[in-house]
Amino acid sequence: MKKCIVVLGMHRSGTSALTGVLDICDIKLGNNIMGESEFNAKGHFENLEIVNFNEKLLEELNSTWYSPNGVNEELYKELLNNTHLINKAKTLIIQEFGDNELIAIKDPRMCFLFDFWEKVLTELNYEIDAILLYREPLDIAKSLERRDYFEYDYSILLWLKYAIYAEKLSRNHKRIFLSYNQLLNDPESVLKMILENFNIDDENIDKKSLLNFVDKKLQNSQSDTLNDIKLISYIKKCIKLYKEIIENGYKEEFKKDFDEIFDDFNITSKSYFNSIIKTIHYNEFNKEIKDKKLHRKIKNFLKRNSGK
Repeated sequence: MKKCIVVLGMHRSGTSALTGVLDICDIKLGNNIMGESEFNAKGHFENLEIVNFNEKLLEELNSTWYSPNGVNEELYKELLNNTHLINKAKTLIIQEFGDNELIAIKDPRMCFLFDFWEKVLTELNYEIDAILLYREPLDIAKSLERRDYFEYDYSILLWLKYAIYAEKLSRNHKRIFLSYNQLLNDPESVLKMILENFNIDDENIDKKSLLNFVDKKLQNSQSDTLNDIKLISYIKKCIKLYKEIIENGYKEEFKKDFDEIFDDFNITSKSYFNSIIKTIHYNEFNKEIKDKKLHRKIKNFLKRNSGK
């Protein structure tokens, strides 16, 4: 049976470095891959066709990658039953990956579009495995502040959304929880864990290339989010769960804990969202905005969706 590894993690969480490791293992990422940029010197390793398609799927959900609100369940049900989009996605996978039997997909949007791609890949006879990558949310927030001028509260709420959707939607599949620091400090052990857990042959892997790719100059997560910033309770709980899983493995009772966080988030995120956007995006950040187009898009989205 064919296999697809789906890399799940928030923007700026280290998923590019992790997917680069999979690329070194000759796991196919498709034909049209996003190259390097100012913020990813070695490449993003995202399939551009899938990223563009996911943007269209988010439009169907009246959402964006930077929306901190939960996914609209009614619109998502319609999406999962949209035969036209399902067939277009199948065609995309076939065009990008051909008859390759071992592939990987990395796009942070997959965290909350996983169900859609699960349906597509399963109908194409792919077995799906998932890697959930954790990086300290405060370090992600610092990175997003540099790149997109997001405030910390906003970015950490975004991180929570990505983290809980990734966990909930991937439960029916074999998966690995990893930390960004593990990847940087011991890439060989991380690679060994991936290969062993997903039953992948390692005979063609160039370990020298692996060690050269994982840049030791990349900064480990330096923050302790739980102690360094004030957090609402369910964000704290989610961080603790991820750290516990990475340290000691996933336990069945964690499903209930994650479900409680998921419910709390969907009940309260709108009011929390409305309370922070006035100070986050209705001002001009008191900074030079390099990407004014993105800034306008965010403001317009927030204006359309706040208070609903």
